[in-house]
Amino acid sequence: LMVGVAAGGLWSLHSVNQQMRAITGPGAAKAKRVNTMLETVGALGIQSRSAAMLNEIDGQQAQAQIAAARKSLQDYQQHQAALAKLFASADTTPEQQQLLSDIEALAQKARPEMETALKAIEDGDTVSATLTLMTRAAPAESAWRAKLAELIERQNQLNAASAEQAERLQGQARGLGAGLVAVAALLGWWIARRITASTRCRLAARSWWQSALRAAI
Repeated sequence: LMVGVAAGGLWSLHSVNQQMRAITGPGAAKAKRVNTMLETVGALGIQSRSAAMLNEIDGQQAQAQIAAARKSLQDYQQHQAALAKLFASADTTPEQQQLLSDIEALAQKARPEMETALKAIEDGDTVSATLTLMTRAAPAESAWRAKLAELIERQNQLNAASAEQAERLQGQARGLGAGLVAVAALLGWWIARRITASTRCRLAARSWWQSALRAAI
């Protein structure tokens, strides 16, 4: 019975450890989402500049790059909204919240400049588009990417700390479980010894009475 109780305790501790591992899930999801956002911003910069360079050479390819850049803008908005939901539903530090606010502000600043440049390319004004990308969009875009990279680094640090904590709890659970099993085994041995001793006493007493009765007869 005691071994069964100890085994049940060990199973419970294992379940708690599994729950602790599940806590790291939102952190991994955040890191993945921010990485995707950074990749999207990088793709947006390449697509918009490619459109400007190709506009005087291959109009069809330039239009394809414009379409790709606009899709990147749309994708980024979806990723940013999804990240905001993750931050609202999972544990988020004030530092992370501030970084997200900074990223949103930089995105709002860079996006109109990108759209202005894309519109200028469509209108055939490659010079204006190039100037916009180089003088107005580039600084905001660079700061935008830097903040995303900073958020990725911070999230990775938090994920590593969570993983370390989960491993530590797992070790504690294993040690406690092993201790429970050892205690249960020792208690079982003690109970069995007491039962054996009691049985021997009863048998000895019975044998004595039987011997005494024979002697009396």
